[in-house]
Amino acid sequence: MPTSLSRSVKELCRPYRDRSESSACYFNAAFRNIYTNAIQRVLNFIDHVREAAIEKDENIRSYLEPWPHKFRNLGWDFLPPGSSLLDALHWPAIIGIFRLALGPAAALFLTDRHMLCLADQRSRSWFAKKDQFNYGVIGTYFPRSRFSGFQIQKHHGFHTLELQASGAHGSQCFQVRFPPDSEQKVVGLISKAVTACLDRG
Repeated sequence: MPTSLSRSVKELCRPYRDRSESSACYFNAAFRNIYTNAIQRVLNFIDHVREAAIEKDENIRSYLEPWPHKFRNLGWDFLPPGSSLLDALHWPAIIGIFRLALGPAAALFLTDRHMLCLADQRSRSWFAKKDQFNYGVIGTYFPRSRFSGFQIQKHHGFHTLELQASGAHGSQCFQVRFPPDSEQKVVGLISKAVTACLDRG
């Protein structure tokens, strides 16, 4: 990817007291490995992991092989070493009438420790241009140890997935839009996270 056009954002959601907070870091995607290693240390700290894994599961690369080039590469780069990929899905940008941009192209990953959402960075324009490639990406990590539930809000032309997290000091809500025809797959993926949380409880 051309360095001049590549910008990424990594976001870490967390509950804090009576409000929701998140931390975002903007950086040139050419140096994303540096920031990926840093965020992995933060995630290990949240999950009380003292001896972090170094190697990545090669099965993830095989799983993502048929995916679009962008999400295939970024999924491999952003998923922390030692993660076991349980499920994943992606969807294209959501375009309404008159090419109104309703939601970005995105991918959702469920691992044994986290949920990771990768979404195209929003354009400054309200309307989607034909054959325009979006180089920017926003990566949001959602620790499953904080997961408390989810809701799906249905709107005309798109749905919104709301993930809720809870902690000792408050709650957090993360939202991402997806196409209505992906609802069954989204619910299936999130239900796996809910089942795992209930089993731990």
